[in-house]
Amino acid sequence: PGTLPGIKPFMALAFPITLEDYAFIAERHAEDEARKSLRLDPVNLAARSPHTSMVSKLTVAYISADLGDHPVGHNAWMHFHSNNVVDLMVFATSADDGSQWRKRITEAAQAGK
Repeated sequence: PGTLPGIKPFMALAFPITLEDYAFIAERHAEDEARKSLRLDPVNLAARSPHTSMVSKLTVAYISADLGDHPVGHNAWMHFHSNNVVDLMVFATSADDGSQWRKRITEAAQAGK
């Protein structure tokens, strides 16, 4: 663990930096997100729909710090999953921002679709 770069990997794409510098930025942020994920409370924002048959379902999990009023939250596809075939899990590494986007994602996760 080291100091987290002040720029996110996606934003770094906009700058003329070397591949090595980009890899350094991406690796540090990936390590930071991995550490955060170890502290997640899966009951907080994750929901699994109960199995109602012997047919196996695909488990789809999303993890992001941007599940709110952010382009990632705006384009979240959680509500398009069919809970007949998918067990949905959603993990947020950031606090609830109170936005309509976060509310929609939370409702989809709690509905299991």
